Amino acid sequence: MPPAPHLPLTGFYQFGYTTANLEHAQEELGRRYGLTRWRVRQPNPSMRTAHAYAGDSQLELIEPSADGEALYLDHMPGPGGIVRLHHLGYRIDDAAGWRQLEEAIAARGLATPKMGVAMGGDLHYAYIDTRAELGIWTEYVWRRGSAANLYDDVPRH
Repeated sequence: MPPAPHLPLTGFYQFGYTTANLEHAQEELGRRYGLTRWRVRQPNPSMRTAHAYAGDSQLELIEPSADGEALYLDHMPGPGGIVRLHHLGYRIDDAAGWRQLEEAIAARGLATPKMGVAMGGDLHYAYIDTRAELGIWTEYVWRRGSAANLYDDVPRH
């Protein structure tokens, strides 16, 4: 019997962090690491985000509201902390790669509390609970069509 499909660790592009104060986190990361330009958005009523590139790596800051998703609220920085590493983000290139990811999730019985499709089917996303193995969540995205340029306006440093 062949081994169960594995989660891909190729296509890395993003460090995702949670924060209790988006503006403070942006200021401190600017002061400490030179990340002075951010794209700020409110993708839904329960969170705000800020994105910036440091070279080829994207940083995402997530500020959940008090009634936001447990996925974020349960993984916040400790007292005095600015940000906490929440997830690593990986890109999936095509439909075949997304099917392989879904097969690996199913075969391994992995929890995916946030998985879906948006932007008319052009954005597929999945948060996989890899905290037991990696200490953080793992996010996968497959972008095509209208979602292909989703991050083109994120400032680069």
